[in-house]
Amino acid sequence: MTFSAEILIDGYVSRYANLAGGALLFYDYLLTLDDAVENPQIEFIWKKQWSIGKALFIMSRYYPLIATVVVNNYVLFGSLTTSVSIQYGKWQGWSGLATCMLVETILQMRLYALYFLNKKILLWMVISFVVSSGSTALILVKLYIGHITVQPEIPFCLSILPAYCYAVWIPRLAFDTFFSEYTIPSGKHLITVLIKDCIGSYLMMFAIYLTFLTIWANLIETCFNLSVGFQSIVGTRTILGIRKVIQNDGSEVSPSMANDMLR
Repeated sequence: MTFSAEILIDGYVSRYANLAGGALLFYDYLLTLDDAVENPQIEFIWKKQWSIGKALFIMSRYYPLIATVVVNNYVLFGSLTTSVSIQYGKWQGWSGLATCMLVETILQMRLYALYFLNKKILLWMVISFVVSSGSTALILVKLYIGHITVQPEIPFCLSILPAYCYAVWIPRLAFDTFFSEYTIPSGKHLITVLIKDCIGSYLMMFAIYLTFLTIWANLIETCFNLSVGFQSIVGTRTILGIRKVIQNDGSEVSPSMANDMLR
């Protein structure tokens, strides 16, 4: 297979991945609208007063939805100049990191609540989060300074990056692996539900990053489109799940704990 043919195939893979990510987000959005009477998104988000949890939900729900469904589709199907394609590639990378940091903030707040607002756990989380996010940002900077190129002869906005671009997933994979070990058992229903959600979320994120690291190592466009979709769903479902549990089992939650559980 020639180099041009490989580039063309990669372009189609990136386009289909973008469509898959958009379809995934749109489908999840429709699932929250399936009940006009007891809609969880309206009941637990829009009817509540403004808070950190509500702001995080709106950002993790609608920014990825707009970026994936509208902006990315327009760019991938539009005719762009080389300079615009390069800037788009950079924007896509930084948007992926921002979305990842947003969702991981939600997961950290939940883990913090699992440990009943333990300050040592909070310190470990903040340090690990800063190190992993900073490492990812440094890798992106190194990738984008003088290394990003495009193929103007093909109808895709597809970036060509160095072979070591897979390293961008290593800090995120290490971060999720580290914190997956912090979920502990408990007898209370609320904590049991949160633990199940924690384990499921971290396993999902671990599987996503591991797949990108091993299978699509050099297709950052493909990886970011899908990861943004999965991360958005994990973040929004986490907030909805926590608010539902707190409302149904509020007797198990102290006021200070509830305030730190994305309420």
